[in-house]
Amino acid sequence: MPSLRNFICIVVLAPILAGCKSTYSEKNLTNEPPPILRSNSRIYVAIPFDSSFKETVAQDSGKLTAQAFQAAFLPYTRSVYISRNPESVSEAIERARGGQLEYVLYPTITRWEDRATEWSGRRDRLAIKAELIDLATSRIVFSREFEATGKWMTDGGESPRDLLDEPAQQYVNALFRRIDRPSALR
Repeated sequence: MPSLRNFICIVVLAPILAGCKSTYSEKNLTNEPPPILRSNSRIYVAIPFDSSFKETVAQDSGKLTAQAFQAAFLPYTRSVYISRNPESVSEAIERARGGQLEYVLYPTITRWEDRATEWSGRRDRLAIKAELIDLATSRIVFSREFEATGKWMTDGGESPRDLLDEPAQQYVNALFRRIDRPSALR
């Protein structure tokens, strides 16, 4: 009975294959559409304060988060600057105004769970809230929350940092109105 054998293979392999991929979800927190940024927009990416997990500070998690957003902006504009140290929203706004920039991107890490997935089977998790502040009005013009869950099948090389690139890129794509369409070639 080849059909029963195929069914059993699908039932057994589906959960394993599903665990080989990271998952992402996002939710816009602002009601208005995001502003359309230009290639000459001047953006300041603030370094948020490091997150902690199980009473342990995730060293450099703030810096890694800011670097992921900076890297996502670079294909669109070369005028993207990153802070040197973790800072509050008001400090970031003050510093960006001093540099005569237009926008501040302020990410906040709400969850950074770096787990030993290969041993425990518990996946890494990441949650970030990213706010784009227009310095001319001091208003948040685009805010999005995203969550990412790492692969279940990992060889130990994954961390929450590895989960940052795709959501950061999707956030920036929304600001420049680039839409990725699914392709059979991927």
